[in-house]
Amino acid sequence: MFSFRDIEPDDYMGLYPCGNDEEARKFFDPLAFKSLDALKDYFKDFFLPLKKETIIPPQIIEKDNQIIGIIYFCHLKDKEEGKVSELGFVLHKDYRGQGIITKASKIMIDRAFNELNVDMMKISCLPSNEGSKAVAKKLGMKFSNYWYNDEVKICLYKITKEEYKKRKSFK
Repeated sequence: MFSFRDIEPDDYMGLYPCGNDEEARKFFDPLAFKSLDALKDYFKDFFLPLKKETIIPPQIIEKDNQIIGIIYFCHLKDKEEGKVSELGFVLHKDYRGQGIITKASKIMIDRAFNELNVDMMKISCLPSNEGSKAVAKKLGMKFSNYWYNDEVKICLYKITKEEYKKRKSFK
């Protein structure tokens, strides 16, 4: 079983092995895990500001008191579709494929819809990231469209609060 806790400034040291493998660097910002110092800067510039900006800060995922990943909300904005947020995550390679991110994502999405009153949740990933696409589908998200980030093709999956509530597996 895994547990969550709020992110702390020094967690970059424990998180570094989670994203410092070839597979993770293909799908997460490769500059973030380029070195321990790069991840420390990424924490300072990205994750720690999220802790201040959101009611639910980024969550460190632990198993047996060891950091195995992180899950977080980003881009919480009011849009035409209502209040929208995106879910991001990184998990240590030794724990991938065990359903941990799917279970953690269900908990976080439940919190987003119930505590943050979000109207829609999204997951963006590269088309080649089969793991993230599988997680999105298991969460009941549907493929929406492709978009481009600096000429990189990105898949977008989403689920509305109404669709979420209709899913029996989320109850």
